[in-house]
Amino acid sequence: MSIICIASYKGGIGKTTTAIHVAAYLQTLAPTILADGDIVRASSKWAARGGGKGLLFTVVPIGQLAMHSRQFEHIVIDTEANPSDEDFKDAAKGCNMLITRRNRRRPPRTDSPTPSAS
Repeated sequence: MSIICIASYKGGIGKTTTAIHVAAYLQTLAPTILADGDIVRASSKWAARGGGKGLLFTVVPIGQLAMHSRQFEHIVIDTEANPSDEDFKDAAKGCNMLITRRNRRRPPRTDSPTPSAS
């Protein structure tokens, strides 16, 4: 069984979209469930489209994951935005793969000359 967690300290960066795409791909390989842990419940809303046939894999609220997980080879977890440090560490320790947003801030350049004081 593989457990993939999508997590970020920032909301609105595409966690749910990533989770849905990862789950859709994994569903082509073996039965997959997506656990919706985001307070907005966007994954659940996508799944409800078309009379509950909006997605080709199962979506459940995070609180129901334990009840359903045995039936699936792959578990994808869409986490809440802005978790505490402890929750983020727990999520990382509890999965086989953690997908998170890369920090886009560039580090200061060290090869550029420092302006001299005149």
